[in-house]
Amino acid sequence: MNYVFLTGRLSKEPQLKYVQGSGLPIAEFDLAVDREYSKNNENNTDFITIYCFNKLAESTVNNLDKGRLVNVIARVKSEVWRDENGKSRKAQKIIAHKIDYLDYPKTEKNELNFEPINLSSVEGELPF
Repeated sequence: MNYVFLTGRLSKEPQLKYVQGSGLPIAEFDLAVDREYSKNNENNTDFITIYCFNKLAESTVNNLDKGRLVNVIARVKSEVWRDENGKSRKAQKIIAHKIDYLDYPKTEKNELNFEPINLSSVEGELPF
């Protein structure tokens, strides 16, 4: 099975591009993922580039910002090519299938936008 589960925070704003000709939307963003503590008791972070396509790409760009906490379910795609010198090159890309939002978007004041309700002004019995 080729499944990757990553949890972390976006380290930059997602970028949306379209494939020339087909118009296929592609979003790209970097995810800061903490690794286990090292021998020196330091927390290390990996910055992993995530790609997503179609509606997931558009949703990502419209709903996520730098700093948001997400869980990404993805697969690893291997690519092999020859560079201009004829040397064989290889790279892996992380292709997202699903992105779960693990926190709420912040308002400009960096707080959730809730308005308190005055229960003393409610007439009759409460429905709960």
